[in-house]
Amino acid sequence: MIVIVLLGLLVLYVAALPFRSEPVDRVPFFAAQDVTVIAHAGAQGHAPPNTMEAFDAAMELGAHVLEMDLQLSAEGEVVVIHDGTVDATTDGSGRVDSFTVAELKELDAGYHFTDDEGEYPFRGEGVEIPTLREVFERYPDVPMIIEMKTDSGDEIIGAVAELVSEYDRTGTVQVASFEASFLRRFREKKPEVPTNLGVREAGTFYALHFFGLHRWYRPPGEVLQVPERFGVLPVLGGRFVGAAGHLRLDVQAWTINDPDRMVELLELGVDGIITDYPERVLEAAARAGRSVVGQ
Repeated sequence: MIVIVLLGLLVLYVAALPFRSEPVDRVPFFAAQDVTVIAHAGAQGHAPPNTMEAFDAAMELGAHVLEMDLQLSAEGEVVVIHDGTVDATTDGSGRVDSFTVAELKELDAGYHFTDDEGEYPFRGEGVEIPTLREVFERYPDVPMIIEMKTDSGDEIIGAVAELVSEYDRTGTVQVASFEASFLRRFREKKPEVPTNLGVREAGTFYALHFFGLHRWYRPPGEVLQVPERFGVLPVLGGRFVGAAGHLRLDVQAWTINDPDRMVELLELGVDGIITDYPERVLEAAARAGRSVVGQ
């Protein structure tokens, strides 16, 4: 009986082979190098996160891609800050979307940043919360991962799509979100712009890859930006990376700051490292025998 069942499953597998999903097209600016160095909120190990100071530091330290977080101001302008409130990074308090851009600019976005000695080198130095418009204008040709946060509601989807169109950034941005519904709506507006897989979408891929069923999965995005673990589940393993490679999905690990772990992940075959310290990825890539120079 067992033999008959196994033969039946084999027949079904062979019959399904012609219907396997086609691999996705890789994002050109990720495919341009063997290892992509992605600066998490800029080089936030060296400067206040999501600020021009952090983005400048990231570029000086050799990052290929700037990663940043997006919220909406009171008047619906896209601003670059992680939390839904200003409390964690500035000298102010309250929801981001309760402040106008002008009011946000009055806050000290370097207030809470500390260096290795526990000092506050950016306090009172004029560090501001930037708008996405300002970031696009300052770095017109730099590839970016721009993450839509959900705190201010789904109005951010249209606002981000409009700015991407206005600045013609289709070929130099990848839009990200944890929320799959936000990503689906963004893809409807801008299908030509690459996206990551949201948590539920990545979870579907994760479940399917255990049984080899990822071959029939049609990814809604082009990139898997994943942590080493999701709760108690280990995510980044050889089987996962191999399955993603079968569909040409980029695998980018976050947030990795330990150099030895970077080496292990690069030897495993991940395509990119999202880190607070871009310079460490350069060193780890050399140790792992991987290149950060354009292919």
